[in-house]
Amino acid sequence: MITTRLLAWTAAALALAGPAPSNAQAPYMDLTFDGQAIDQRLGVGGTAIGQASFIHPELDATVRATPFASPSLELLNPHSSSENGIYFDLPGGSLTSGVVGVSLVMWIGSLSPAMNFDVTFMKTDEPLTWCIFNSAGNVAMCDRVQQRALAACPTGRAVRFVVAFDMAAGTWSAWWDGALIFADCAHGNATSNLASIWIRVCGPATSATDRLWIDRIVVTDHIPDVATKPMTWGRIRSLYGS
Repeated sequence: MITTRLLAWTAAALALAGPAPSNAQAPYMDLTFDGQAIDQRLGVGGTAIGQASFIHPELDATVRATPFASPSLELLNPHSSSENGIYFDLPGGSLTSGVVGVSLVMWIGSLSPAMNFDVTFMKTDEPLTWCIFNSAGNVAMCDRVQQRALAACPTGRAVRFVVAFDMAAGTWSAWWDGALIFADCAHGNATSNLASIWIRVCGPATSATDRLWIDRIVVTDHIPDVATKPMTWGRIRSLYGS
């Protein structure tokens, strides 16, 4: 189980961020937007070149110079009340074994009554688990077993969201803003694999800050570096040596 593996790797893993295991592979995906044109719509050439796999025509997905210190992807749905998405397929195909960790750094501007979004971790054919951010400022982690409520959704600052899957055990664990929030939850799917990360935004936006920025998405073969220290921007950037 993931908790057992985490304790075996380092007793301090939850108190202070620790290094990746010495036998860890290079990330399956390390997606940043540093090489993309500022103030331009993101392309759909695939994650291997820092772009999306699919973007709904009614979703504004624009590379911006702010609010992060490096280029990030701004997501805005001004066109309809429907939920429109952007998909990031893993460049090497679905992952079916071992521990798979996903780290996502994001910045939520605000959540008006009309706006909410979700981050979904997709199998090849259905969701594995997903996180819902609603307009009331609440956050919930969901799977086929149940919906689990989290703390209120922070806005106006960087937030780091980490999920790790144990494919053999059929479980997942999650860290929110540096703290372990769920450990070894059964996702209820008959099989486990991770093929894609979907982010969907429901509109229309009614405020200039009703938008979401994504700075970096990293997928690894281990539990990503996790800390309980405050997630300042300098701390977040230091987690991956950048």
